[in-house]
Formats: sequence, C-alpha cells, structure tokens
Amino acid sequence: MAIDFFKQSCKSSSSKAEFGLYDKPAPAQEPAYIMEDDREQWIATVKNQEKIAVDFYALDSCLELLRDDGTMQQRCDGMLKAGEHVVFVELKERGNRNWFKSAKPQLIETIDRYRLEHGISEDVLIKAYACNKLKPKASQQRIDDIVELRAEHRIDFRDKAEIDLSNL
Repeated sequence: MAIDFFKQSCKSSSSKAEFGLYDKPAPAQEPAYIMEDDREQWIATVKNQEKIAVDFYALDSCLELLRDDGTMQQRCDGMLKAGEHVVFVELKERGNRNWFKSAKPQLIETIDRYRLEHGISEDVLIKAYACNKLKPKASQQRIDDIVELRAEHRIDFRDKAEIDLSNL
C-alpha cells in the first residue's frame, strides 16, 4: 500500500513573505507546523519574497513509515511544498555538537522512502535542510557530510535555519 506523504490532516499553509516552522520540544509527540507569528518560537525561518502559496506537510508524529521488519523508520519533521518543489526539513533546538548526527539519518531515510513511494529516480537532486535554532549558520566542520550527501544520496543539503524559497 502506497504511503501518502501529502496527508491533508498533516498540512499547514502560508503565503506570507516570511514565516516560521515550529516543532514542540521532546517529549511532545505532536507534528511540526507553520507558525506565522511569535518569531521567538520559530526553529526555522522561511523566506517567501514572492508570497507564493506554500504547504508544510508534517511527517514525524504524523506519518507511519515502517521498515520490512515492522519497526518504525526514522523520519524528518516535515517537508515544504512550493509549486513543484519539495524541500525536506529536520528541525532541532539543541546546543550540543551532535545534533547534526541525528538529523542526517532522519533526512536520508525519509528521502529514500519518498523516492521509493513516488517513483523518483535516484538521479534527481532533492533539497533538504537541517535547521537548528541554536546553531543557525552552517558549520565548516560538516562540509564532508554535505559533500557525501550530495554524492551518495543526491541530496542538495543545507545546514542552516533559514530557508529561502527564491533559491529553489
């Protein structure tokens, strides 16, 4: 049975020039969503200068992805859909250095499953962001990981808390 990555019950939307993505801290088991006000709470900022309609589909805590052995597969927090473009997003709010190590497999497993479910060739480059409110800018230390993600998994990976939709 095909998995619906675009569940309407997991969708939030905005067409504002700037909005945020929010995910309640652990142990909350609620889906992430678009937040248009209360900037202080935003984990990621989405720049939408053209004010196009953008949908965010929560995946973690909203979509069940099972492996062949019946165990739950890792999932990123969600994905943005702007027109034909899809951007996978993992939201973190951690000050430690290991936050990226947990974000990476969440994005890879989700994207691999999305490709499988939607019949997308592994040659297609897919965009992904690991956003950490406490570490908003990319780190030079992760360059090797970013290069690996592009080469081995065909993921255009960004390590920053700002997603600019004009760069899609």
